[in-house]
Amino acid sequence: MMGGTRNDDVYGKMAAETQMLKCCFDKRVWAGLGVLAAVLLLADPRLGWTALPVLAGLACPLSMLFMMRGMARGRTGAPEPPDPGRAAEIARLRREIEQLKENVRR
Repeated sequence: MMGGTRNDDVYGKMAAETQMLKCCFDKRVWAGLGVLAAVLLLADPRLGWTALPVLAGLACPLSMLFMMRGMARGRTGAPEPPDPGRAAEIARLRREIEQLKENVRR
């Protein structure tokens, strides 16, 4: 067995999982939910303790909404103009595919 390959795989998977979890941990969402939980705990402790698991469960969906909203702001409303170089490249690739198909048929 090569030295460290298994550990590298494990750490690579853990890093990927950690990166995915970061999507669920938007600091603004957690701060807002924390403030809401503190207010509920101060106003009505029984309601506050009951609401804590619900608020924690809402953290991921709310973070996803923030992320989607942020991604939508990054896009512009107008579509990009077509690139003539790209169209020529696509046409060239299609011709090449047709040539390859003809060579396979022979």
